[in-house]
Amino acid sequence: MEFAANFVFYAIKAVLFGVLAYAGIILGKKYRDKKDLNQSK
Repeated sequence: MEFAANFVFYAIKAVLFGVLAYAGIILGKKYRDKKDLNQSK
């Protein structure tokens, strides 16, 4: 039973990390696009 509990905890951590990484990439891209727009004017 302890193995299952550890696995669930690890899975939740992995999903959270994936969501954070994905959000970081999206936000970083939007921020870079905005910066490039300001520089091209």
